[in-house]
Amino acid sequence: MAAPAPVYKLRSMLQGHSMDVKHVSVVQEPSGALLTASRDKTARLWYQHEDSSHSVRKIYKGHSKYVSCSVYQEPSEEFPSGLIYTGCQDGKIRAFLPDIEDPLYQLEGHAENVTSLFVGKFGTIISGSWDCTAKVWVNRKCSMTLSGHSFAVWAVAILPEVGIMVTASADKAIKLWKAGVCTHTLAGHTDAVRSLAVISKSEFLSAGNDASVRRWSSSGECLGTYYGHDNYIYSISLLSGGGWVTSGEDRSVRVWRDNAVIQTIYLPAISVWSVAVLANEDIAAATNDGCVRIFSRDPARQASKEIQAIFEEELSKVALAAQQELGGVKLTDLPGAEALYEPGAKDGQQKMVRSGDAVSVHSWNMAEQKWDKIGDVVGAAGGSTETSGKKLYMGKEYDFVFDIEIDEPKSTLKLPYNTTDSPYMAAQEFIHKNDLSQYYLEEIAGHIITHTGGQKLGAETGGNIDPLTGGSSYHAGAIQGDGSGSGPAEGGAFDPFTGSGAYTSGSGGVETGQGARIPEPDPWMQGAYRTEESMDTGTEVKNSYFPLNEFLQFNSQVKAEAMVNKLKEFNSQVSAELQLDPSLLEQLPSLATSPTPDSALPAALNTLLTWPDAQVFPALDLLRASLLNPASQAILIEKSSLDQIFSSCLKHVDKTSPPPCQMLALRALTNLFSCQQGEDLLRTYRESVVARVFEQLFPIVGDNKNIQIAAATLLLNYSVSLTKKFDDETQVQLLSALSINFLTFITDWEARFRTVVAIGTLLTTSPEAVEYAKTLETKDAVRGWRLLEGPAKVSECAQFIENML
Repeated sequence: MAAPAPVYKLRSMLQGHSMDVKHVSVVQEPSGALLTASRDKTARLWYQHEDSSHSVRKIYKGHSKYVSCSVYQEPSEEFPSGLIYTGCQDGKIRAFLPDIEDPLYQLEGHAENVTSLFVGKFGTIISGSWDCTAKVWVNRKCSMTLSGHSFAVWAVAILPEVGIMVTASADKAIKLWKAGVCTHTLAGHTDAVRSLAVISKSEFLSAGNDASVRRWSSSGECLGTYYGHDNYIYSISLLSGGGWVTSGEDRSVRVWRDNAVIQTIYLPAISVWSVAVLANEDIAAATNDGCVRIFSRDPARQASKEIQAIFEEELSKVALAAQQELGGVKLTDLPGAEALYEPGAKDGQQKMVRSGDAVSVHSWNMAEQKWDKIGDVVGAAGGSTETSGKKLYMGKEYDFVFDIEIDEPKSTLKLPYNTTDSPYMAAQEFIHKNDLSQYYLEEIAGHIITHTGGQKLGAETGGNIDPLTGGSSYHAGAIQGDGSGSGPAEGGAFDPFTGSGAYTSGSGGVETGQGARIPEPDPWMQGAYRTEESMDTGTEVKNSYFPLNEFLQFNSQVKAEAMVNKLKEFNSQVSAELQLDPSLLEQLPSLATSPTPDSALPAALNTLLTWPDAQVFPALDLLRASLLNPASQAILIEKSSLDQIFSSCLKHVDKTSPPPCQMLALRALTNLFSCQQGEDLLRTYRESVVARVFEQLFPIVGDNKNIQIAAATLLLNYSVSLTKKFDDETQVQLLSALSINFLTFITDWEARFRTVVAIGTLLTTSPEAVEYAKTLETKDAVRGWRLLEGPAKVSECAQFIENML
């Protein structure tokens, strides 16, 4: 009898990405090097050391959205060190020299997310995209576009020597192309085809959401269909000797020989997005927890027994969703632990056993002839579809299973839902799982509510919770050194007014409505831009940061003389119908300073707010300051004036508006929270304001730090407002915007601080907020900020949030 094949065990873990690692691939030189792509908008090159560990060699930046894939092109005469290509959600392909972290050039042509890249033997590149096309690139130019798929193209490949290109799509089809013409359309998969692996010039493998692997010939014949996964297969990679490795949504990597699974490796993650086989046959697996784990069958490279034990313990503590249950199974019918004495029939076979009221899941390890615990089942097993009237989806019963039609990419997806769930949480989890645009949130949640009559989050348990303690709250002071320079600063700060002694709109600082009581130390000032502090102080840090219970304000004073001069200058440049009398212009600054401003001045300010973009910023800054003057505030918040003010500000929350206008409009909106009528208006139009921020403002042009701070402060004030009057839809939208957009795009440390305080404040509003944040993977994102060399106050806030999640 032949000796059993060596068993893969954990070798090492690569940590550094702050969000999902969407792709991992092998770099030929130097040996053992890996390339990863992540939702954190970076790709990373990892070098292997003599002790088999890896460390980051380079971090490739310059991506405006998350990186979907990356690939290495072997050295050529033009590029002796080779090239690295990345595919990004913004539709661009970027090329990097291996030792340079900024892009060398980029290839533009795709309209949507570039999901896959394949480099041919002679440098030809083929790319696949959500825009339903594949493109062929030669000498940095698109030489042809392969059109024919009806849904997103998820995978591409080139068969060597024969010039056949292969595309795989969410439309369930695989197409073969020769010289830009489709020669065969291969049908067989019953769901989206997600990955391809080229065996030879005449054969290749495909894998997809139907949990199957198929072998195809270059003439379009299906040579075999193989099953071994319980859920979507996302990735496939070849082993030597005819085997292969797959990974998917069932938390596993599976090793195949002779067309069957011979080993199942479970991971303590939800999605195993990508898998790659190294030259030494070790396996690298990229997961949604931001890690890459490497497994080896060579005992010399495997981790120590202590590390293995820690990994197995971590794996055993994973709480499995009830999808591991089988319809119709009752708790009393499950066997006890004695069932684990009976050997399994095949590798990866799962068995549920009970111990009292607890149910655990075990997987049969064929190589070691033992049952490995892979998690605990959450929720009791229910009845069958027939007896309960519920619908079964992936082994779990639901009240409804909706077919959701998605336009980008065009597809029909299943959304399971129970009436006890929150429509918004279910919609957000669905969006995250299927890599959909955040813009679908309201539409999908509305669809659920319409078709179920389900109650919204908080209807039963949310209530009007007041988690604040009053006396222990803190009050913010001004941030120093922010935006008062004479030109663009490195961090993105700007001075919109030029010339010696020119009027400026004030620093980026904010204060609360009552500035008298400032505790020591003030977390809004201490260590604002210091990086030397360490979290490891040996003493317990008390959370004095959140929940915040007072609104912040941008309350720097205007410079009247400089402002009047600038207004007069611009007044001469605008059209005649928008011009004001110079004497009136001289009085306008009194709106921000006088206890008795002229009653005609608000109307004049409203006229200024209609000035063209190039001249309007002094009016926006005057508005910002006037909203904090009680005498002017009473006039400005009258409905006719308030509506125009709001519209004028919202117009400039747009990356196409001049940066000073963006910043000042956000500051003015923030200051509207200083009065009840302004807060009510912002609450009424909350959906439009927040959507405008993450749809029209992000990613912020030039990573301008003043705009980042203003946007973060606006959402922080919304979070404070939620603690005073709870609303589940506000909670969901704010958490979504902060977790998805702000945690991804914000780079300035002060803006990051206000972002984490806003998130922390939201998490205190209700238990549902914590559960919702978990579906957004907020914990992983703030962890990334904590690990960076930033101010202690950001690291501390991030740690408090991690502890809550």
